[in-house]
Amino acid sequence: MTTMTSPTTTTPSISDAAMASTTDALQSLMSTYGDCRQEIAHFVDLRLAHNLDSWTALTTARDVTGIMRAQQEWGMQTAADYFNGTARFAQLFTSLTLAGVSPGTQHSIRHIV
Repeated sequence: MTTMTSPTTTTPSISDAAMASTTDALQSLMSTYGDCRQEIAHFVDLRLAHNLDSWTALTTARDVTGIMRAQQEWGMQTAADYFNGTARFAQLFTSLTLAGVSPGTQHSIRHIV
């Protein structure tokens, strides 16, 4: 005589789902943290290079007009660098806040930011 047995199914408990969700969130956080560190290093390198260029232009200026031009170029370049850096950080933090959100929602939000 054969006895039929039903296959054993295991369903994840709520604590397993919470642990998996927490693990995913921490992985996203650490990935974004690494990206932020790289972005900061890139920004610092970029600003140092631009400041060196500005210093060179300032020290080689022959008259007041040259000094004013060097200062103006420095100000414009600094503003552009900070604007671009802020936009990149906004993208990084947006991607972090969208972890676990459906792809359709992510697409909609990214077009707003």
